[in-house]
Amino acid sequence: MIVRALVLGLLIPAALPAQKGKRCLIELVRVGHELRHVEQFGGNTTEYMGGGVRFRCQGQNVQMGSDSLQIVNENIYIWIGHASYRDSSLSVTADSLTYLKHAPDPKQDESILARVNVVVTDRKSGSTLKGPSVDFLRGVKGVRDSDDVQASGRPVVRYLPTTTGKGAKTPKPWSITADHLRGFGQSRLWGGGTVVVDRDSLLVNSDSIDVEEGKHRSTNF
Repeated sequence: MIVRALVLGLLIPAALPAQKGKRCLIELVRVGHELRHVEQFGGNTTEYMGGGVRFRCQGQNVQMGSDSLQIVNENIYIWIGHASYRDSSLSVTADSLTYLKHAPDPKQDESILARVNVVVTDRKSGSTLKGPSVDFLRGVKGVRDSDDVQASGRPVVRYLPTTTGKGAKTPKPWSITADHLRGFGQSRLWGGGTVVVDRDSLLVNSDSIDVEEGKHRSTNF
């Protein structure tokens, strides 16, 4: 089914490897002119950095940065202003990003919480996911089997098909809009709440969409 072929690569980039990654051991790459360490009640600590901050995950092609940064208890990283996350498959930009190394719920470990003016870009195809709120849960050994993207607030996925050959006319993009979208690795995409799939003469409206790839391929509206 053409709709199934369309949506599988939208929310989770096709370039994502099947193998799970490692936990992020954060390394400081660059910091600007501000660095302040504050001791708080109960042994809590907060570090403040400004003037342009860049970090990377040791031994991985993962980079994070922003105008300024707050680090709470060396565990919660709050990137503020032109915040960005980038790995070998995708990039995420937003007004702010919160990275959780170890969350109160272990199932939320290694999460990137993007808020306001969020743009997720598949670096291979150029397809994008835009919305006000996107949670990217990294596929990490011992935490979760695959990457999981959860978007809310009427996110819009814009998929850029590849051309069929030299000199061929560039196909027009598809778009999917829903109240909520969720992608499970490369095998599953779910959307709920007034779903609209739109491209040229093809227009599908539904309460939900559920796409599954693999042994049991299906698309349900």
